[in-house]
Amino acid sequence: MGRMLAIGINHAFTVSQSASKKADKTFEEAISIVRERRAPEELYDMCIKEGYNKEQYALFTLKSEVIKQEIVPFLDDFFQLCFGGRNYDRDEILERLEKVETYQDMLDYASEKSCENFQNDEYGDPIWMEVEGSFSHELRCNHEAVIICLEGKILMETYGRIFGLLRRLLAEKLSQYKMAKALDVYITG
Repeated sequence: MGRMLAIGINHAFTVSQSASKKADKTFEEAISIVRERRAPEELYDMCIKEGYNKEQYALFTLKSEVIKQEIVPFLDDFFQLCFGGRNYDRDEILERLEKVETYQDMLDYASEKSCENFQNDEYGDPIWMEVEGSFSHELRCNHEAVIICLEGKILMETYGRIFGLLRRLLAEKLSQYKMAKALDVYITG
C-alpha cells in the first residue's frame, strides 16, 4: 500500500505516563503541554484512563458541541479551498454530517470509511513535541484523525517543519472556526 500524505481533523490525542517520564516531565506537565500545543480546552474534553499494565494516560477528544456547530460549514469551506468544488464525495459527506450530534456520531460515520475524504485514520505517525528537560527533548503524543484529504504515495525522511507550516496556514485561512485548530498535515499508512 505505502505511505500517504493526509490532511485530517485530529479528534483524539493520548499522552501516557511512560511518555511523560521519557521526556523528563511529570504526567501533569505532559498533560499541560498537550493542552497548550494541540488540545485547547475550548475544543477538547479530557479524561484520565487506565491502559496496558494499569498505566494511566490522558485522552483528549473533540467536543461534541463544537462538532455539532461547526463540522458542516467548516468542511464545506475546507472542501472548496482544497478541491475548488471538484470533490465528488462533498454532498454525500455534508448531508450525512448534518445528522451528526456527538463526537461518537462523527466517529461512527468516519469509521465506516465509505468516503475517501471523510474516514477515520488510526495509522498516523505520533506527534513528537519538543520540550525542555535533562533526559529527552521530545514528548510523544499519539493522535487519531478523520482524514479529509488524502494523496499519495509519499516518501520523506525529514518533514516536521513544512507540515507545521501548512497546518498553521490552513488554521489561519479557516480561523473563523474553532475546528481549524484541530487540523493536521501528516503522513499515514
